[in-house]
Amino acid sequence: MSNPAERRRYFRIDDQLSLQCRFIENEAVESFAYQRDMFSIYNTFLGKNEKKLPLFKVVEKKYSDVAEYLQFMDEKINSLAKLFVSKEAMLPDVPTHNVNLSAQGMRFFSQEDYQKGGLIEMRVKLFPSRIFMMLYARVVSCIVCSDGLEQGNQFLVSVDYEYIHEEDREVIIKHTHKKQLRDLHNKKRDETMSFG
Repeated sequence: MSNPAERRRYFRIDDQLSLQCRFIENEAVESFAYQRDMFSIYNTFLGKNEKKLPLFKVVEKKYSDVAEYLQFMDEKINSLAKLFVSKEAMLPDVPTHNVNLSAQGMRFFSQEDYQKGGLIEMRVKLFPSRIFMMLYARVVSCIVCSDGLEQGNQFLVSVDYEYIHEEDREVIIKHTHKKQLRDLHNKKRDETMSFG
């Protein structure tokens, strides 16, 4: 778990993602590493694609036919990995929840009344990257809230991640940073258009 100083350095953003949660017993923690590995296969493909993009651009410039073939093969491999993970995770390919997200924890509306101090398994898909992750979180609070009632959600749940792989925490940090930059860019663009 992170200490208070670490918590302060994590940015919080409002975001939309695909999310499934379920209450688990503390004994289930033993299977965390095995369960998480299911998600890392697809994420590995996505991460390596992003890192190799500059190299791909060089190949594309010099050998467009080769680049086209490589892109075709990459799409096939990603489709297979995505199919495997989607089947296992059963997460929709569109956002299902409005959340407040950080690398330390999350706040979201839920139909479930999670007991404070309880442990929940969270399966998450980020957008637009479609990166999957699985983590275990401790419920900090679960309060009745009328704000989410239009979606059938009665409770506002706050959690702190208790079991999260450091790679996944880094993914969330990068995701929140990119989202902040996109939001700032969009805000500046909107301001420019309103003055133009």
